[in-house]
Amino acid sequence: MRSSVLFICLSFAVVLPAIQWAGVSGVLAAASQPTQADSVHAEEEHDTPLLETIARLTNFAVLAGILFVLLRGPLSIYLSDRSDQVRAGLAQARATSAEAAQQLEAIKERLLTLPDELETLRVRGQEEVAAEEKRLRESTEAARQRLIEESRRELALQLRVAKQQLTQHAAALATRVAAQRIQDNLSATDQLRLVDRYVDQVRPG
Repeated sequence: MRSSVLFICLSFAVVLPAIQWAGVSGVLAAASQPTQADSVHAEEEHDTPLLETIARLTNFAVLAGILFVLLRGPLSIYLSDRSDQVRAGLAQARATSAEAAQQLEAIKERLLTLPDELETLRVRGQEEVAAEEKRLRESTEAARQRLIEESRRELALQLRVAKQQLTQHAAALATRVAAQRIQDNLSATDQLRLVDRYVDQVRPG
């Protein structure tokens, strides 16, 4: 069917210019004969532009028909593809719009719950600060108690050492005083007698 239409259109495109040229040639031949009247020449000159216009319109119609037949398939394919692209673009735009609307709703809900979250964070921060202050106070108190206990033990140790040193010094002093008194009160004979007695005591039997 499509081939038949194309053949008919091509036939018209070939025949009509020939008819046009034949008519124009006949008019020109008639115009060359000297025996024809001036009225006939005027009528033929008036008909020539009309035939040319009809031929041009016919050629244009045939050409338009041929182009329509030839381009109908590719044009329909192009329009179909373009329509699919437009529909896909519209679908993507609708999906993007829906996603943007969902994100906007999520942002609105987040903004509504934001004051409560901030209050919760503030209370939690105060609790954490209070707990940290309490921990620092407890650790400081424990360190102070340890320092006091260590200082107490060190002082007690130093006191015991001082007492021992004082006792030893007092004993040494008392011994020196007693020895000095004995030395002052005993005569040389008494001292020799005491030495002999000590020697007798330590001498093995």
